[in-house]
Order: sequence, then structure tokens, then C-alpha cells
Amino acid sequence: MRRIGAATSILLVACILALWWSRTSGVRTAKHPQAVQERTLPPAPEPEKGTELSDRRLLVTVRDAASGAALPGSTVVARPWNGPRIDVVAGADGEVEIKPLDGTVLAQQRGYAPECERVGISTSQLILLLQPGVAVRGRVVRAGSGSGIEGAVVTVRPVDSYDTVVELTTDREGRFEVPGLPPDAPFLVVAQYRGIAPVARLLRGPEPAREIILEMAGGAAVEGRVIRPDGTMASGVMVKIRPRGGEPLLPDELPFWVGDYVAETRTDADGAFRAEGLRVPAAYEITAEDDRMSRGRGDDVELREDGLVAWREIRLSTRTTLHLRVVFPPGTPSPYAAAYVRQNGEDVCIQVGGGIGEEGHTWELQTSGPHEVGVHARNWPMTRVPVDVREGAANEVVVRMTLEGHRVVSGRIVDETGIPLGGNDIVVALAGAEWTHPELDGSFCLCDVPAAPGTLTVRDYAGIYAPWSRSDVAPSADVEAVLRPAARFVGRVDPVPPSRRISVRRRNRAHWPPDTEDDEIGSWLVSTDAKGGFEIAWAPGKRIALAFDPPDAAPVFREEPPLAEGEVRDLGVIRLEPGRTADGVVLDDAENPVADCRVTVEMQLRDKSGWIILSGSGIERRIAYTGADGRFRVTRLPDAPLEVTLRADGLIGRTVDVPGPVGLHGMEIRLVRAGSVEGVLLDAGQRPVAGESVECASMQGDASFYGDTDSLGRFRILAAPGKYRLKSGDHEGPAVEVRARETTRVEFRVER
Repeated sequence: MRRIGAATSILLVACILALWWSRTSGVRTAKHPQAVQERTLPPAPEPEKGTELSDRRLLVTVRDAASGAALPGSTVVARPWNGPRIDVVAGADGEVEIKPLDGTVLAQQRGYAPECERVGISTSQLILLLQPGVAVRGRVVRAGSGSGIEGAVVTVRPVDSYDTVVELTTDREGRFEVPGLPPDAPFLVVAQYRGIAPVARLLRGPEPAREIILEMAGGAAVEGRVIRPDGTMASGVMVKIRPRGGEPLLPDELPFWVGDYVAETRTDADGAFRAEGLRVPAAYEITAEDDRMSRGRGDDVELREDGLVAWREIRLSTRTTLHLRVVFPPGTPSPYAAAYVRQNGEDVCIQVGGGIGEEGHTWELQTSGPHEVGVHARNWPMTRVPVDVREGAANEVVVRMTLEGHRVVSGRIVDETGIPLGGNDIVVALAGAEWTHPELDGSFCLCDVPAAPGTLTVRDYAGIYAPWSRSDVAPSADVEAVLRPAARFVGRVDPVPPSRRISVRRRNRAHWPPDTEDDEIGSWLVSTDAKGGFEIAWAPGKRIALAFDPPDAAPVFREEPPLAEGEVRDLGVIRLEPGRTADGVVLDDAENPVADCRVTVEMQLRDKSGWIILSGSGIERRIAYTGADGRFRVTRLPDAPLEVTLRADGLIGRTVDVPGPVGLHGMEIRLVRAGSVEGVLLDAGQRPVAGESVECASMQGDASFYGDTDSLGRFRILAAPGKYRLKSGDHEGPAVEVRARETTRVEFRVER
């Protein structure tokens, strides 16, 4: 977008953009369709123009969805994307004020299902309507004895929600209670407790009459000792034990993973350590680190059964480290900073992925002698500091960020109502200086600008707002840039949603077909007025597809030709309908009903040229599970062709196309009972091969089934009955025959 100095600076700034792209509300790419951009038009009262972010508040109101009555005492949980969660309790009027945030806000009340919304820094009012729910009780106990575990952390979330998460801690008897869950909704319950292997259960729906029992087994243990380079026992050393390859605790089709679980412990005065509660079977890697000066790694360990205790000895080796700490002036925000270490003009290492943060960052170096450390933080000047790195020592360097001695142009980006505009879509530039992005509060600072006045430009690369510029901007200027919509849609939804908020999803049709690199998907939570009126700012010249997704009706889809510069297009009345219902029964090949079958209904929305509109964006998909009688029911479906995909344990999945309304009711779908192939993939040295794909290919060449090896080289493949040959890459394995309801066990060796 703009010139940036040397090649290394380009790489550094590009990485910084990637870091900030993941930390702002401006994330909108086809590769991350779940990200939401908040550009909410708030209902009254509107913030006064020029209101500072520190003075503004987000008003959260919690009400009963049916009656609209306030729900006093509701717990409101605010989770910023960057920062700790905030728990507050609503007052007698069901309202509570919190600081504006970019993240999620969740409300929960006993007897109601929790409700969660994503909000942006510009959101000033949020109404959360709670539906009646089912309170669920449970208990976390030790396997065998049945004694309760106090202090276990229990996490509960609906299967198809990434935001609606309830966290609880068990009492003295190991009991917990979820205030409310949606009726008939599948959800996950995960219990974790230090020293015991975590346990998870998938429940198909709340059962208030039955207490959920989570039994936690002891797991396996690793013990050993850590020895310093001089041969003495290493006391107080941190030992970390983590699964090799990050194995999931739950099946991979479920959106919840606990595979990155790490056990941490410190050595005692004799250098001994012990870590318990390791999940089995799994392979683990073990590392030890001592005050950034020495580090060691023990041999990986394979734990196959509960109660197993493995022994490992870890020898530390001296290393050369450089610890960087970045200090910002008192009273100023501390943004994430990126940094590099350079010697003789060549990069030694670079750190941008997780940022530097307030605690600093430590590098392990293979070089010593004179080095240069460079630090770059958005809206701060690049700062370079020389450092002499001593070999075999823990080197420290502190970089103090300051604007003193730098020519700067600062200011703020707002919209017509005074709401701040920030994030990676907006670029602020001045000829002769490096461009920057405004912070989420709209503030920006261009550093090391030319001495002569120049033209300041602000561009929204999402195209929502028209370009802005001002000439003769001199150093030390403080500028307020007011951006106006480049074009906009207006309209009205009927009936008005009770929450007066509706999700609007769009696809940028400028790049077509939709699987091209530059194709974008984005979402807004748009507020309506009392009559259902809404307004959406949009970029001119881009053909788009819009999807209106109300919380209690079928989605409505519209394709629109490009807007002209400054055009205000009236979409008229968007009629919201309850939608259609699909129902049916799932049977196996023996005519038995299939319970707990996951039924995914995807709406195949195509334009006149045949391309699928908005496929995979989330709101075009409905998920349900079959009951004990094999029956399912899916609601809020639009008048469009459907694709029904079925998945169930022990059966071969299937996809069925439903072209129109005919055939929606009383569907009868049969799945073939599967057999399985289980085995281990070994190399020429009889070592397990982890993370490889194994294909089970039909001898007739008409079907293939796949599985991946875990950290122990094990794999399991479900396949239809028949004769197959195993393959892994270019290697062919043994022939196998699969029989329904049976398991065939093999050993597959590859030459490596």
C-alpha cells in the first residue's frame, strides 16, 4: 500500500500487520470466516460527538425473551479479545454499564439458557434476550472411590457455539450447577483438575432429572531429576510436559480441543520432579529450563495406561540468551511490540507472532558480540539499541519508547457521529513517513515525518468509508479525520426482532469465483430502530451478496449490484418468515434407528451463474442430532435447495441433496454399518510414524477411507464392508478385509 524502507523492514511491518490483524475487529478474510467485524449503528441514546473512549460506556440490558421483562441479578460476563474477563451483576432494572470492548458479552440467569453476542468498540447499547433453559446439576468424582473433587474447573458450552461458554468451579463435594442450557441442544462438559487427567463428555441435551457424573481417573505420571552442566542437582527448575503433536481430548469433528494441555512442575532441593495426571495413552515431550541460562530436554515418553510411572533424567546445557523488555512512558497504553536482533546487518532472529508484551521476550542465540535490537510498535517510532551479547550468559536489554526528539503528526479517526474508527482496514499516511493504522479508539501517531508540511490521507481499504485528506499538515499537528460512508444500504425488517439486532453477513463479489484469494466474508450486528429500520455503510463498485439472519426466523438472502459513489439504496422491506422445517428418521442397513446421529443441513444458495452464495459462512447451516428413535427436526430453513450430511459413530457418513420443498418432511435416510481397521504405522527401524495419513483404498478403486496416525503411530479408519489395500504416501501396505461391526488389526511398515 505504501513504500517501506529496506527489505527487512518490509518483512517486519508485514508481520506486525499480521499480528494486529488478529487482534482487532477488522479481521475479514475468506480463510477466517468466523471472524466478525463490528460496525454497529447503536440505538438511542447516541454518544455525543467527540466523546473520549475512557468516558464512554456500553449499556447491557438483560430481559426475558418472551415477556420482555427485566432479569435482575443476571450475571454478565465481558470477554475482550485482548484482556481479562470481567464479571458483573445486573441491577434491579436488568441493566449494567461496562467499558466498551472488542470481544463478546454473555449473560446468564438461573432457569434461562445463556446468550452471547459479539460486540465492537463502537457498540454503545446491547440487549440480551434470554430464552427459558434447563438447569443442569453435576458432580466431579474420583474414579473408583467416587469421592468428590473440590476445586475442579468445569467448562460447559453448546457444541455449535464458540462464544457461549460457562465456567464453573466445583464445591467441597465436587458438585456444580449450570444455571441454564438450551433445551434439546447438544453440549460439551469438560472437567480439569491439577494432578488428574482431564475428562470430557458430549451430552445430547439437558436432563434435569439426572445428575451428570464426571469420573476423573488418576492418569499416568513422569518423575525424574534435572542435572546442571557442572553435574550438581538443579533445584527450582521448571519442568514442562506436553503431549507430542497436540492430541485432541475429543473427536476432531467437535469444536473443542484440550490437546495443548501442559503439566508444569518445579524440581525440589535434590533436583527431583514428579508430574501426575497425564492423559493416556499418549506420547509426551519433556523440557526443563533454568532462569533463561540453561535448558535441557529429556527423551520423549510414551504413557499407555493409568498408574504408569516413567523415569527421565534431564541434563541442562549452558546457552546464550537475550531478554528484551520494552518500556513505554507512564500513563500510555502498552501495545504489543515487534522486534528483531541483527548482527552485521543480518537478522539473527525476529519476534512478532505473539508480540513482546509487558513481561518481555527471551531469545536463545547462537551468536555473540555486538548486536542491534530494533523495536517497532504501532504508532511509535522504530527504536534501535546496541547490545554486546556475552556468550554463555543471560543478557538483558531494556528499550525505552519515547516520542521525544521525533517529529510527529497525531490525531483521531471518527465517523459522522463521533464513534472512533480503528483497526487494520484503515490506513493513515503522510508523504515521506511510514504509514500506520489507528488504534481501536481511533487514535494514531505518524512518527519521523518530514519537516515540511504535507498531505495527510486516510483510506478505508474495506471501502466502507470514503477517502479523506488534508493538505499542509505540519509536524506536531493534532488532526481529527471525520470519515463519511462511501455509500450505504437502508431498509426495514418486518417483523422487528425482539432484540432489535440482526446479523448481516456479506460476501464481497468483486473477486469471482468466490474461492479466489482476495474474496472476503464479513459480518455485522446491525441495530434497528423501533420500526425495524436499519442502515449499512458499504463500499461502492462492489457486487455483493447479503444475508439477513434474525435470531428467530429463517435467513433472507439478497444479491445486489454495485453501489455508486455516494449512493443510498433503499432495500425496501425485508420480510422475515419462520421458515421451513425438515424432519425425518435415520436408519442403519438393518432397519434399526440410529441415535445421536449428527445431521447438518446446508443451504445451497446459488446465483444465476451457478456459484454458491455465501457457502460456509455459518448462518447457512443448521445442525441437529437424532433422538433414541432416530428422528431429527431442523427449523428456520429458507426456500432453497438443501444438502443434508449425516455422521454417526460406527456408520459410513452420507450426503443427501434435497432440491426443493418436496421431500422435506418424513425423510428416511439409511446409513451403512461400518467396520474398522486399526493398526500402527512403523518405519524401517520399528519406530512409530506420527502425523501421517493412511488411506484404505478399495480393491475395486471405487472408494477410499482415511485416517491419521497419532503420536504413537496408531490409526483407526472406519470403512464400508469390502476388500481394501492400505497406503501411506508412496508406500503400499497390507491388504485387509473389512466386515461390518468388526475390527481388523494390522501392522503397516514403511521404508524411510
